[in-house]
Amino acid sequence: MESPIEQTPTLSPLTPPAPPSTASSAPSRPLTPGDARRGAALFASVCAHCHNVEAGQPHKFGPTLDGVYGTRAGRIPGSRPSEAMKRTGEEGGRGVVWGTDTLVGCRCRRCVAYLADCRGYVPGSKKPFKGVESERDRVDIVAFLQEKASSAK
Repeated sequence: MESPIEQTPTLSPLTPPAPPSTASSAPSRPLTPGDARRGAALFASVCAHCHNVEAGQPHKFGPTLDGVYGTRAGRIPGSRPSEAMKRTGEEGGRGVVWGTDTLVGCRCRRCVAYLADCRGYVPGSKKPFKGVESERDRVDIVAFLQEKASSAK
């Protein structure tokens, strides 16, 4: 009588390994809360030459960003977004709504965020600005924009 022997399946050199589960492959490091005061200073030095942020101010080269947090891309009233930005916000397209994940980056740390790579996030955009390299700076700028959005309501 033969004894059952457990065999471990062997993979040939041409067999790719199974992909890791998405639940376990995402780092668990959460985004830290932003400093809106520091974000205001960063906005003034990095963004204000193209954008206003106070309600009622005219659009500059880029749109006025009062209340942009929670707004669909390419849909700021009175602005002149590029066709690429309009497509980014369309329901049939990517349907981007400006928030922490889209502006700063999501918790998986693999997603590209708009503020990190403006031209890469919206190919064909008219925006000449490359982006904000530091995640800490992006988090603080978004905290400032969130504060502006909540005070506008």
